[in-house]
Amino acid sequence: MNDFDFYNVINKPVYAPDRKVFGRVWSVLYILMFLSFIIFYFQPLSLSKILATPLFCLQFLLNLSWTPVFFKYKKIGMAFAICGLLLITVILMTLLFFRMSFLLGILQIPYILWLILATRLNYDIMRMN
Repeated sequence: MNDFDFYNVINKPVYAPDRKVFGRVWSVLYILMFLSFIIFYFQPLSLSKILATPLFCLQFLLNLSWTPVFFKYKKIGMAFAICGLLLITVILMTLLFFRMSFLLGILQIPYILWLILATRLNYDIMRMN
């Protein structure tokens, strides 16, 4: 069984998307993150930018860590904790982004909405397994 087949065999709630949906959604989200980074980079130095910089880096590291923790190491509880921290980090980052640029903040809304779904899905998978 490869790491991603794990998703097919675990118990999931009825609203769980097909595994293929994740790749499509994350492709769009990574494009939005890239656009955000470009806009963010060219923002003038401000307290919001100084505070948002470590949050941007932290959310990216948390984002990258979730997949191997969940799929490779099959640590559903740890993945849920990462997902929760990721959601909180992105919300805080987004609030700071809105202070810098309305567009910068708006670009994060799909990310937050997906993370809400992903966190709930991860919680339900953890509960069901």
